[in-house]
Amino acid sequence: ARIHTKLRASDVSVLEAVVTDVRGGETFRHFEFVPGELAIVDRAYCNANNVALALAAGADILVRFNRTSLPLSHAGSAVDPLETLRGLGADDVLDLPVHFDHEGDRISGRLIAQRLPAAAAERARVRLRREHGTAHVSKDSLEAAAYVVLLTTVPRERMSSVRCLEAYRLRWQIELQFKRWKSLCGFDRLPNYRDDTIVAWIYAKVLLGILLDRMSSIRDELSPPVQLATVERP
Repeated sequence: ARIHTKLRASDVSVLEAVVTDVRGGETFRHFEFVPGELAIVDRAYCNANNVALALAAGADILVRFNRTSLPLSHAGSAVDPLETLRGLGADDVLDLPVHFDHEGDRISGRLIAQRLPAAAAERARVRLRREHGTAHVSKDSLEAAAYVVLLTTVPRERMSSVRCLEAYRLRWQIELQFKRWKSLCGFDRLPNYRDDTIVAWIYAKVLLGILLDRMSSIRDELSPPVQLATVERP
């Protein structure tokens, strides 16, 4: 099973949580968006359908760019992401206007990138080799690991490139949320393996996790200032 969760970064509140079977993909169709909202998501959501869904609701996206799932163009020519990144210096920030076509519409955005420090780049390569196996990691993937590359539809006058890079760090809050749920609610431990009941168990655990989050944020109500009167016992 999979849990698809929407978290509000400003106060780390869970706004939506949807449980699907293992075939449930990472799509914006699981969530509702409102005008002016900014969706900060990882590269699994980086495709034309998800970008179009967010924009149709009046929202914007800030997503880790996946160079294999979304071909981009700039000034009428195809963008070669790695070739574009190679010219970045240690302190440079790329902010390139780009676009792509989707179902007859042209969608505009910005490709934002920054080179990682050497030590951070090497850690990213080690993680790639560990997750996919050394024999299955391409030379291009290892080169791309030296950069943080984002795609956003937010206008430059609303958020600068540096601000976008800073904001993307907030995405880590969803990872911390799942770590809390696993340790406090045992999300990774289920009492059975039947497909027809596992979803119900996970929804119960989601409810428990949200209640615990809510209770921990209203401590004054959990500890009222007026104490109960002492009961005299015989």
